[in-house]
Amino acid sequence: MNVVSRCKVYSLDQFTSPYQYTCEVNGKKCTRIHVVQESLRGNGKTRTIVNTVREQCEGNGLILNISSMPRNDHNDNDLLETYPEFQQTNLSMLQFDSFIQFMSQLCTDPVTALSRCQPQNSETSTSKQLAWVLIDNLSHLSMDPKFDAKLLNRSIRLVQQTFGSVVISTSLPLSFHGGIESTFKHQSTKCASGDRLLPYFNESDIIL
Repeated sequence: MNVVSRCKVYSLDQFTSPYQYTCEVNGKKCTRIHVVQESLRGNGKTRTIVNTVREQCEGNGLILNISSMPRNDHNDNDLLETYPEFQQTNLSMLQFDSFIQFMSQLCTDPVTALSRCQPQNSETSTSKQLAWVLIDNLSHLSMDPKFDAKLLNRSIRLVQQTFGSVVISTSLPLSFHGGIESTFKHQSTKCASGDRLLPYFNESDIIL
């Protein structure tokens, strides 16, 4: 009994880590994939990558819709309708602070966080590992004056450390930020949101 009383109890979380999913793209094993969408309409390239990840990584998926564009074109902009995964489509996700808060909650209290993401069928459950996360679209998120690429990278690393997920992200070409977006009154030419995304790109395994 004296021996038992001196024993300390430790959480198994301190000694275990989740399996890190990888996806092979163009012959390279990747855990972070970034897709540059050529236009506001058309997610064909993104859909191809998501399909590839789903084939190679068995488990749940989470789609974070940060696009302010409506998805009315069933041929191109139907990512949310195509995949029966967890989906976060709340307009608050357009705000960087809200996005980071959700990512933090996802790591600390995944059951509650995923309860905010309505699955499209009954087969989606939290009993499966979160194999992949799609963040669509960072160009919209980077327009928030509070956007911080370093904080975004830390948040994504925490998600991967917690779940071992492959993270897919999308953005519009840098020409978008230097063109249409430069006319927005709240943007400074010295700190265009396209430039703000560069530190994020540097931590991606592949950019397509």
